[in-house]
Amino acid sequence: MNSFGKCDCGGNLQPVWFEENETIEYRGFMHTTGKKRKCLSHLICDKCLSNVIINGEFDETQYT
Repeated sequence: MNSFGKCDCGGNLQPVWFEENETIEYRGFMHTTGKKRKCLSHLICDKCLSNVIINGEFDETQYT
């Protein structure tokens, strides 16, 4: 069973992930904090290749 569900065509939805570095503004300059967030951009069907837009419920904060 696929945890991201099925497409209308019957194909499995696969995740497309990316990493985002947290930045803050300090004295007019942008600085990274060392925190990273693994974010789910969207889901793609492995059969018809259609994209499904999702909200941020699968995002994860990581400290490095």
